[in-house]
Amino acid sequence: MGIGFEVSGRSDSRIACSILRSIGIILESRISYLVSVCTSHVQNNVQLRSDMKNRLKPDLFLNTVYELDTGMLKAGGIRAIIVDIDNTLVSWDTKVPDEKVIELVCRLGAEGFKICILSNNTKKRVEEFNKGLNLPAIHKAVKPSKRAFKRAMKLMESTAENTAVIGDQLFTDVLGGNRLGLFTVLVSPISDKEFIWTRIVRMLERIVLKRNI
Repeated sequence: MGIGFEVSGRSDSRIACSILRSIGIILESRISYLVSVCTSHVQNNVQLRSDMKNRLKPDLFLNTVYELDTGMLKAGGIRAIIVDIDNTLVSWDTKVPDEKVIELVCRLGAEGFKICILSNNTKKRVEEFNKGLNLPAIHKAVKPSKRAFKRAMKLMESTAENTAVIGDQLFTDVLGGNRLGLFTVLVSPISDKEFIWTRIVRMLERIVLKRNI
């Protein structure tokens, strides 16, 4: 009886040790997996923050659209321009293009650039402004959605590689253009008269611009 008990005890001990080793292996593999997942998550978050920062960084910053160096654009292969209306070409409450805008559009056209208006504003606003310009124009664009930018390029028969976008807002014009790899130009807003929501967004823009420009 004593011998049988001793043999049984040793067997149980070996089984217990085997179970503990198995549990240790399982725990080690799970810990390794969790560490891997956490590391990957951190790396992905860092990459996402980096990507977002790059998408909110314009390729060029100008005080006004009239500072645009067309020679530089041509040298970079740019042949088409997507442009915003409100606070880019005119103040948001200016209903029709002034002489400076008309001259700019004519000069760009004479230099071989194709132009398309891309605005988040209403159909009435865009059509009224575009009467004297007769440019391809898209209203209610929902920038920074890619769809409207793609539609603008289709209207101009251009590609992301040869298209620039000019606008006064970081989270619509620049972000939308950068999402498709366009050459993005940010201009200072013409007027500080804006909708309340836009004023709130401007505060966020200033924070981002301090870090990016």
